[in-house]
Amino acid sequence: MSGNLSKDLRELARQYGVQTSYYDIAGRQRRASHESLLLVLRSLGAPIEHEGNVSAALRERRQALRNQFAQPVAVAWEGGPLTLSIHVSSALASRPIACHLQLESGESLTWSCNLGRLPTTDSSVAEGTRYLSKLLPIAGTLPWGYHRLRLE
Repeated sequence: MSGNLSKDLRELARQYGVQTSYYDIAGRQRRASHESLLLVLRSLGAPIEHEGNVSAALRERRQALRNQFAQPVAVAWEGGPLTLSIHVSSALASRPIACHLQLESGESLTWSCNLGRLPTTDSSVAEGTRYLSKLLPIAGTLPWGYHRLRLE
């Protein structure tokens, strides 16, 4: 596999949340084989039939992530604070957003904030549109459990 294709395959894996290497008990780095990465990526729904599709699949995944307003799952570890990364076009970056948090207990929390006042962590341009990544803090300490956040 050529260097660029190998780099693209590993980047595609990272974009899908797949770990491409690890350190064994002896401290040696072990890398996943290309074949393993292709199989795992296919099982996760990546549109790759063979190695020749990797670059196109990477472009498609990047576009899909840019179009995704927020990640579908976030974890607050050990009751720590939760901050979500949300992605918006610059045209929407100063608008208000309504947040509705439904706790597993049934309790509901609602608040609003202005996207323009949230910190920007990243920006990119795709197909002539500028996108911004904003950090949305979830105030307070969340109780243990599975909760649902709806953003409008």
